[in-house]
Amino acid sequence: MTKIYTAAVVAAALLAITLFGCNTEEDNETGLYGNWNVTAWSEDGVADPDVASYNAVLTITEAGVMTFAFDTEEPFNYTGNYTIDGANQINAILNETTGNSEINQWEMSVNANIGTSELRMEGTTIKRSTFWDDDNVASVITATR
Repeated sequence: MTKIYTAAVVAAALLAITLFGCNTEEDNETGLYGNWNVTAWSEDGVADPDVASYNAVLTITEAGVMTFAFDTEEPFNYTGNYTIDGANQINAILNETTGNSEINQWEMSVNANIGTSELRMEGTTIKRSTFWDDDNVASVITATR
């Protein structure tokens, strides 16, 4: 009787772990989706003092699309695709989608710390443009919901 009871308890525990277990990648990735208000942005350790006035919104969709929308005097956006792995490494290629001749691009490779109401992305951004030399910068971007 004790063996049957022990086996039943172990089986129930395994079932509970299977049904209610936490998949960190799925939980964090799901928490990533939606709109984020960018609160700070720094490049190579230098904070952008105007970031609060940009009213920048980062939108991340479940379909793998990422958009940075900046509400400045001349609003502009960067839109493209991203991937995220189990370690919350985000890789994205975002193309400028505003203006008549802008063909700028960002290639981002950042580690994301994803909370329920705060997002911090830290890594590298390569800025590409036909108008200036490529610029490889260390970026830190924070955002809230």
